[in-house]
Amino acid sequence: MKAEHRRELNTNALADRMGRLVQGMKEPTQGGSVVLWVIGAVALLSFGGWYLFSGATGWSGYWLRFDGETNVEKLQELASDSHGTMPARAARFQKAREELRTGLRNITSTEHRSDAIRLVEGARREFEDLAAECKGNSPLLEQEALWRAAQAEESLVGVPTEEDAAKSRGSLKRAIELYQRMASAPHDEGYFADIAKRRIAELEANPSAIESFYSELNKLATAKKS
Repeated sequence: MKAEHRRELNTNALADRMGRLVQGMKEPTQGGSVVLWVIGAVALLSFGGWYLFSGATGWSGYWLRFDGETNVEKLQELASDSHGTMPARAARFQKAREELRTGLRNITSTEHRSDAIRLVEGARREFEDLAAECKGNSPLLEQEALWRAAQAEESLVGVPTEEDAAKSRGSLKRAIELYQRMASAPHDEGYFADIAKRRIAELEANPSAIESFYSELNKLATAKKS
């Protein structure tokens, strides 16, 4: 296949992906998830813009495998097969998003709690790694990674470690630090910076009450399981 044709296929697939995302943003979303839609949109546009000007025509097959994929095992395979490329980074982002979403949904459940905690911890590690990799070259993606890492950190407050039941897997102080990084230069202005600053103000206003809330939530989940 000629390089020009490969690039055309890849560009068309990316354009189709963006078009469907924009169309989805025009429709009502559940649970006030506008922020997540916006983050997803700018992340995809960042990936797309990078590709369109990169000349990486050999990645067409990887991008086509990535398009619309939500299966974490297939995303992991793609990340491994395309290691060191932009499609690999995209696959890692999407895998971590899916795992964080599943983990947060089940973290207070009785049947899937252990798996949910594992997923949230794994997503936290991956997003922190991705934030470091994106620093200096993909500011929007860096902000998303910090945002989701902070969410994971917050959700693990009050969840005891296996080694010490008195020690929490998450730290409110650490979550605030991640939000601060999200709102610090060169991200100190704009929509996402405003979101982070508001969340920092909320957490710092009454940290003991928030920690107590997460602790009680964890106790309820543990009691249900027992």
